Amino acid sequence: DESELIKTVEMCKNPENTTVITGDLRDSHVMPRLSYFADLYGVQYLVCCAGEYLHGSLSEYSIKQVRDILGSNLMATIELIQWIYERMHDTKYGSIIHINSVAGKSIDSKEPVYCAGKHGMAAFLKALRFDARQHNIRVMDVFLGATQTPMTEGRDGYEKMIDVQTAAYLIYTNAIMYQKTAQIEELHIGRF
Repeated sequence: DESELIKTVEMCKNPENTTVITGDLRDSHVMPRLSYFADLYGVQYLVCCAGEYLHGSLSEYSIKQVRDILGSNLMATIELIQWIYERMHDTKYGSIIHINSVAGKSIDSKEPVYCAGKHGMAAFLKALRFDARQHNIRVMDVFLGATQTPMTEGRDGYEKMIDVQTAAYLIYTNAIMYQKTAQIEELHIGRF
């Protein structure tokens, strides 16, 4: 959402040194543009928080919907990490933060493909950590409970969901804590 990204830029310490790039991560033209700016600025943090959601049983999905969800939530995210990881690997420094979902730890019969993508990312990141540790790259997977986003608007209990400012604060705090002595590999943020 470009308008939300622009609001984020305005909150940055140096907004004049911030570039906004929008696009569908499944589009082959987006990754080279992102990696260009990663090279230009020297990326230290990658926060992966893009994704799609579809509610319903498997019989309600078309093959295209299955491909789109897995394309966004699994394949495009892995590809983005691969592009940026190469740069972090060369500099021997960086942090990859993936915003997952409780669906990456549990299952719901009305979210089979969504759960598959989120579980797939959890497994991918666990495996990646083995190599990442050798190169001083941190990998954190954040398992968020229901959060107040456009994806959850209109759902029952929206007002009780985690607000994005709280989630962002907790993720940021845990991403920068103990950088010299420990790594937080998984962060679980639930709601009351």
